[in-house]
Amino acid sequence: MELTQNLHDLLSLRAELVLTAVILLLLGIELFSKGNKTLLRVVSLTGIGVVLILLFGESSTAQKLFIGSNGVPLMIIEPLGTFAKIIASISALFTILFMGINREDSTMVRREGEFMVLLLCTVLGVFFLSSSYDLILLYTGFELLSISSYALAGYNKRSSQSSEASLKYLVYGAASSAIMIYGISILYGLTGTTNIFIIQAILGSGALSGALLLMAIVFLLAGIAFKISAFPFHFWTPDVYEGAPTHFTAYLSVASKIGGFILLLRLILDLFFRKGFNSEILQPVSDLPWNDILIFISIGSMTIGNLVALWQKNIKRLLAYSSIAHAGYLLAGIAALNSTGLVAVLVYFAFYLLMNMGAFLVVILIKNEIHSEMLEDYNGIGSKLPLYAIALSIFLVSLTGLPPTAGFIGKFYILMALVNADLVLLAFFLFLNSVISLYYYVRVMKHLFISKPEKELGEAKQNVYGGVLTLVLAVPTIIFGIFFTPILRLAEAALKFYLP
Repeated sequence: MELTQNLHDLLSLRAELVLTAVILLLLGIELFSKGNKTLLRVVSLTGIGVVLILLFGESSTAQKLFIGSNGVPLMIIEPLGTFAKIIASISALFTILFMGINREDSTMVRREGEFMVLLLCTVLGVFFLSSSYDLILLYTGFELLSISSYALAGYNKRSSQSSEASLKYLVYGAASSAIMIYGISILYGLTGTTNIFIIQAILGSGALSGALLLMAIVFLLAGIAFKISAFPFHFWTPDVYEGAPTHFTAYLSVASKIGGFILLLRLILDLFFRKGFNSEILQPVSDLPWNDILIFISIGSMTIGNLVALWQKNIKRLLAYSSIAHAGYLLAGIAALNSTGLVAVLVYFAFYLLMNMGAFLVVILIKNEIHSEMLEDYNGIGSKLPLYAIALSIFLVSLTGLPPTAGFIGKFYILMALVNADLVLLAFFLFLNSVISLYYYVRVMKHLFISKPEKELGEAKQNVYGGVLTLVLAVPTIIFGIFFTPILRLAEAALKFYLP
């Protein structure tokens, strides 16, 4: 009976099983068809498409899987996890589409099968993070996402920068993983279990408190802060973003963050806080200073990210520090610890996917033509490559949070959540940092449209395929800045079990 039930539960993980089958199929194609490029892309894109269909068809109810003798499940398929899976899958879909236009290294083309397998392994890691309710399973998903990312960061073998990026990512990642698993071991020592529901019940009873519990929480947050590029664990970000292949950098900037944030939300909503809301505010199960911890990391991330970005001369490093700042904005929404803040975080993530992936896409397209990522070499591109320049400006305006773009909606809802939670100081810092970010985003646009080129741009021309992809990301960035209700409803539906 138990075996039958476990088999039924396993078959309920339809998206995960399809994704695993696609990974195995890609390995087979790579081995037996000498890496047929067209076949690899068709299989991977079709596989992700099927996964997305399955995810959008998921039931809106919570489905508990692998229920133990103690009556608590190891995994749950529910709307919040499904939302994270959709974001990761769409990010992977665009990344594979970007591969066809990235000309950083011709040897990468011959190894596309390896890239796709590792890429889908990171997606599978996000899937496990999104559905697991056991700390060991969560850590397994975290490591699957991380280890595959280390290899992908160094995928460009001919580039010493790429090798350096991979090594730095590995060293920082290994250290953060060790800290995180140590925090999990402390929690296990205190409670005798790794199941989130049982730990929450023990913490809610007031049986545990003190320095050891605080240490466990801080160690867990350290691992998450590394994954989302948050202060003070952000040091790897600029070097990895600059050295990694740009299409993977685009993916890393979104999927890695959604993996870290879904883990953070899982800990807040299901472990360290009581289920549901009381007067719209989440109530912690202990007297630990959650607000202070989250506010400190948020302010540090957005301030450090924006101030250091002011001095960057490389567009990828600039976007890396921008990514650190955006981690701070997202953490501000969580720090509000109210329903508006959680909805705002999910809305922001949906729009961040469009504007950040779009910005990196244009960086790839421009580098293909001018063979540089330095801002000084962007001078005059607006006249030679107008579509790319206009699209990049749209994405940068959206990242700033100005109307009528999708980024404005995301930041507006986060600010509203902070005001509702009486976190006026944090709201002020968010507004101030948005103003600071405007300076370096406008500086990029100055190079594009106003500064005169120091050398001839030659035969730079716009790619039709790249132009279509650019429009696919740029047009919704504008449309959702005006008609954003569908995304808002989707975010609210993802949090239906947590909203009052």
